[in-house]
Amino acid sequence: MLTTTPGIDPHRIGVLGIYAGGGYAVHTARMDHRIKAVGTVVPINIGASFRSFQPDGPAAALDALADARTEEARSGETTHVNWLPDTLEDATTVLSEIRGLVIAHDVHLREDFQAPGWLWIHERPPRSSRRRARVTAT
Repeated sequence: MLTTTPGIDPHRIGVLGIYAGGGYAVHTARMDHRIKAVGTVVPINIGASFRSFQPDGPAAALDALADARTEEARSGETTHVNWLPDTLEDATTVLSEIRGLVIAHDVHLREDFQAPGWLWIHERPPRSSRRRARVTAT
């Protein structure tokens, strides 16, 4: 999609990933050589993190995932698994077991952090005005 978007130089594509997106960005850049630059902020391997949340280990997490997919295929209903506690108080209670859970709860479940879109394409300003250009949050 980016390579066919007007104004995008397909030889100068970069990605920025934050938290789980950092892990995705690194993996994607390894697999897609059109990506020439990668930036990350606190990158994590979210799959490994989720699997470590299972008290019985990674194999149990993968078994639970397989069971959920099978049930979804049979019933047509999506299975939702809460990887994070429902309340900040619950997250604080188990913080001693899983580092960073309170921060993860705050980042991923706060309403003001929810983003309806995931890709923003900003046009580059003309060369003469680049120094004055400012990035604005959407």
